[in-house]
Amino acid sequence: MPEQQFPLGRRISLPGHFAEPVVLESVRTLGDGFECRVRLADGSPDEAILSPEEVASAFGQQADV
Repeated sequence: MPEQQFPLGRRISLPGHFAEPVVLESVRTLGDGFECRVRLADGSPDEAILSPEEVASAFGQQADV
């Protein structure tokens, strides 16, 4: 999935990773998954590793690696 298809700069929900919505700052491919760098509601940075299935669920798209 090309990076531009991710909603960069937008507030998203990542259930199972963060309790509250986060702002998606960047995404990069990491093996079969994706490293998502986010900004929490308090302004601090964090990251989560998502599987292709989690990406499809969170963003409603099929993840092609």
